[in-house]
This record gives sequence, C-alpha cells and structure tokens, in this order.
Amino acid sequence: MGTLFKSKYRAADGSVKESPYWSLRYYWNNQLIRETTKTTDYREAQKMLKSREGAVVDHRFPGLRIGKVTFDELATDVIEDYRMNGKKSIARAQRSINHLKKSFAGQPAAEITTHKINVYIRKRQEAKAENSTINRELSALKRMYSLGTRQTPPKVINRPYIPHLKENNVRTGYFEHEEYRRLLEELPDYVKPVFMMGYYTGMRKQEILSLTWEKVNLKEGKITLDAGTTKNDEARVIYLASELYQAIYRLWGSAEKAENRAGEEIPKHPHVFTLRGLRMGHFYDSWDTACEKAGLTGKLFHDLRRTAVRNMIRAGVPERVAMKISGHKTRSVFDRYNIVNEADLKSASEKVMELHRQEQARIAAKTPIVRANVQSAGKVDGSGEPGAGENLSQPLDIIGAADRDRTGTGVAPRGILSPLRLPVPPQRRADGWTNNRRNIQTCQGKSSPENGHTAAVCGHLRFERYSTSLSISCSDRSLNDGMAVFGF
Repeated sequence: MGTLFKSKYRAADGSVKESPYWSLRYYWNNQLIRETTKTTDYREAQKMLKSREGAVVDHRFPGLRIGKVTFDELATDVIEDYRMNGKKSIARAQRSINHLKKSFAGQPAAEITTHKINVYIRKRQEAKAENSTINRELSALKRMYSLGTRQTPPKVINRPYIPHLKENNVRTGYFEHEEYRRLLEELPDYVKPVFMMGYYTGMRKQEILSLTWEKVNLKEGKITLDAGTTKNDEARVIYLASELYQAIYRLWGSAEKAENRAGEEIPKHPHVFTLRGLRMGHFYDSWDTACEKAGLTGKLFHDLRRTAVRNMIRAGVPERVAMKISGHKTRSVFDRYNIVNEADLKSASEKVMELHRQEQARIAAKTPIVRANVQSAGKVDGSGEPGAGENLSQPLDIIGAADRDRTGTGVAPRGILSPLRLPVPPQRRADGWTNNRRNIQTCQGKSSPENGHTAAVCGHLRFERYSTSLSISCSDRSLNDGMAVFGF
C-alpha cells in the first residue's frame, strides 16, 4: 500500500521546513517510488495515490521517466529507425527534424501541446514555407510520438493532436508528342537517351541514372529492376521498343568494353548513362536551356512520368499493367498521374453523343414510325363563315403502321394517341363546330358528321379546333399496343 506524506527540507537559514505539497510513496517493480503531487489538497493527493496503485496492480504504470523524455530523445529515435530500416528518405527526415528543433529542442515531450504546434505552423508559414513542406515536418513529429508509444516501457503516453494542412501543389504537367519531339531536338546528345527512357517508360529520374548494364537484356529487349533498387522497393520489368531500344543499343555499341571472367565483352563502366567516363549526375542547366529554346519553359523531368502513364492509358493498356510498369503502388497516386486535359473531355463528350445517336437509330429501326399529314385547301374570307374555296374536309392520313389491320383501311395503329396538336391553316369558326371542339365517332376510316372528316383510326377521336391548330386525341382502350409516334 502507498502512503501520503509531506517532504521536509532545510532552508537557507539552516532550519528544517515542511513542504506545502503532498507527496506519494509506493512500490513498483520492487522499487520505492517517491513522487510529488504538486497539490496541497489532501483529497486530490489521495485520488492520485489510488490511481498510481491501480496502474501498478494492472501493469499499466509506465514509470516516472515519461515526464523526463525530451523532444531531442524522440528525434534521435526516429533517425535511428530510418537507419535500421535503410530508408532512402533519411536525408529528408533529417531536414524536417532540424526545422522542428528550432522550436522544440530541449522541451519535455509531454509538454509539446497542439497549441505549441499551431504556433510552429504559423512561424513556418510566415517564413514562406509551403504547406507541403510543413506537412512533411509535421509527419516527422508524428513519427516521433508514434515510435515513443511503442517503446517498452513507453516513452510517451499521450500524443498531441497534430494537424495536417491542405496542400495545393499537385502538378499536372505533361508532354504532348509534338512537345516531346521539340525538346528532344534541343537537348544535348548525352541527355537524349535519358529523356527517351523517361518518356517511354515513366521511370523515375534516379532509377534511370542509377541503371546498370547488368539490369539490361538487349537480346530480350527488357530492363529488370530488382526489389530494393526502386522507390517502393518492388521489382519491375520494363520492355524496350522502337527508338528507345535503338538508343540503348547505340549506347552499348559506343561504350568502352572489357572482358569478364567468362570471356564475354561487357562495358567497362557499369552504368548505362555516363558522361566523360563517369556516372551521369544531374543536368539541370542543360535541361533548362533546352526547354527555353523549345518554348517549354517550366517543364520538369518528372512530367515525363505523368506523360508515360497518360499515354499508356490512352493506348488501351489496362490500368493494373500500367501501374506495374510505372511502379505506382496505390491507385490514388496513379490516378493523380493520369492527367486529363480538355481534348480528353471533348473526346468523351463526342463519344457519348455518338452513343446516343446509335441508340436513337436502333430504336427507330425497331419501332415503326406512324406519320400523320394534314392536308387543307381553300381560303378564309373575312365574313366569319367558311370561304367559298375552303374545303372543311381535311383527310388525316396515317401511314407506316405495322402489325395488323384494325380498321379495314390497311392501317394498324400502334396505340392510344396522346393529345397532339397538328398545324393547319388559320381558319375561323365554321358551322358544325361547337365551342371549338366536338366528339366524332369514326370507324372503318369514315366519319359520322356531314363535314366529312375522316381518320384511319377506329375509336373515339376528339377534334379541338383552334385558331391555328388542330388537336387530336384518342380514347379507344382497345388500342393497347403502345404509344403511336407521329412525325411531321
């Protein structure tokens, strides 16, 4: 069982005084632990003692060293973790930690709060650092706390909330084939094969420059990248074709040769891309000069990677195969490299419209069209009565029907006519029309009124006569084959 006590100390005048704060005394792993509560309230000190005793019994007590672990110790652990795992981004992690040290060096890890992290973010933004750069630094800080919680015993119990800033630096640059040709003409000869390799394969710049002849098989026309030599540590096989194969073959022919133990002739220098007998390094100046001459200022070599992905997809290469060639591990990053431009959007729209046209043509070929033609002759005088030359008998011809003859007229309507307005010459109200509408019983193509209106439909037709149009609808329920289509 633990106990509470107030520690005593000797003052400057030599007298012994008692501390106003309560302290805890308990055992952990057979060790006597003394810990101050930093409170003068006896009940609060009791609560803290019971909490410590419960943690010891349940094997949840991490020890008192947690409060003494500093930022610098966590940073050292991160760098060691990078070294042990052979991570290629150790230099980038070191740069991030160097920036973090300016604000957090020497501070206990338990005292680094979200507020202090937000203050750090504002300072970096005032220093014109991009959000993406700040996020990489915050990722290093997250890694510190993540490793600290995994230690035995843990070095960190509570991790602060570390925000993630919105990034808007996703590049969308790529090369059209005409731009590729223009820049190829302006580049120096020693850079052209590197440029071709990036354009056709989408390999990363460092993957290209570190390529050795032992990875190149000219007989089979392929490159084999072993696991561990690529960014995502996955092996890849890339086949060479066209002018790229010819460029690599010329490099082989021009390389200085030497014989190996088997008596085979191999290039003396192990790397494929060399300059003055040494492995080729960066070529920033040559690249910028060629881009300026070709009118492509601002282009990056990494744009070739997006270009290769885009070209493979548009050539019909399955996405899974394209990801295997380019070395993309996640679909989200692959989609980001698959650039879509306005020409792609226009092509997609045209394909959709063509699909609609084909669908309309298919429906038209499957469903016959019923056409109605209204014929009218005569004039309208100004008397309010039909003109002498006006012919009120307006035959309604329905042609193109299919299936069976329902009316004896050689016509088989497709179904019920929805209200349909048919254009007719302007006419005034004539005798025999009441309120501009009248129901007419028709059968066998003959009409009952004396005005002689006829229709090749058997059923009840309602004629609605307006100043400039004629409306027709059919209420015959026996016409159940579907909606008739009228064209004019």
